[in-house]
Amino acid sequence: LIDLNGDDMVDEIDLSSDFTPRVNLSSDVILNFVIVEWYPEIRNEGPRPPHTVKEWTATAAFSKEAGNTTSIQHTFSAEHISSAEIEIDADDAQRFGIIAFLSGHAAPEGAVAGSNPEPGIPAVVLGLTEADLPTMWEGTPSSEAISRLGFLIFALLCIGIIIITERQREYALPRITGRLLADEEDNFKAILEFTIGKHNATLEKVEVLSPWKMKKKPTLNHLKAGVEKSIEIGMKCDEKYHFRPAIIRFSMEVETFGGWVMDLRLTSPITSTDDLEEE
Repeated sequence: LIDLNGDDMVDEIDLSSDFTPRVNLSSDVILNFVIVEWYPEIRNEGPRPPHTVKEWTATAAFSKEAGNTTSIQHTFSAEHISSAEIEIDADDAQRFGIIAFLSGHAAPEGAVAGSNPEPGIPAVVLGLTEADLPTMWEGTPSSEAISRLGFLIFALLCIGIIIITERQREYALPRITGRLLADEEDNFKAILEFTIGKHNATLEKVEVLSPWKMKKKPTLNHLKAGVEKSIEIGMKCDEKYHFRPAIIRFSMEVETFGGWVMDLRLTSPITSTDDLEEE
């Protein structure tokens, strides 16, 4: 299988075989090569028949004399593949196969190889064989296989590093949760829970996005690793916006990881239809 542009799609198919007739063959004998799709790719296109002939070509360039061996090289070119609208993914090439068969006449007993067949006798299939197309790994030179394997290992290593890094961040960075509460007089307060990770952190800035405001900024500043803290912040906004969620933005400096910003969205306890209509 030949990939001409590195997109892992088969652009050409090279066939190589040694062919040795067991009997003398007539002049009309040809060797046929057929690309067959054994089963369709799963798509939302409704039922598709199996064993579909996708392309057919033939050659007569071989010895027809019994016992003579011909080394046959045949190519389904990029033009063949493209014009037949054949799309073969190198990783899924075994959905396709090659059927090779001889058609024509065996030479009559005592006749020389390559003689004309007797008139009126229909051509027959003299022999047939089939093979699945190889995957991208089968038949690949060792140097190319090693380079592909190296790339695969490198990709897996990169994915592993990303997963480990994200897991470390999950345990190292602070975790902040909270609730927005209101009393009977619609006095609001945000209760915030801080769980500090494996590294010390400094709370550099706390701001509340419009339309909500803080009555007083928190005094919490330096947070030690592994500490859990709970604070309350008085909140206010115009009455017509009481139903809107409050968004509190925390800007922190975390040892080893540097700057870190988090937006915490707190759902308002006021969700009445009257409030929604006032907007």
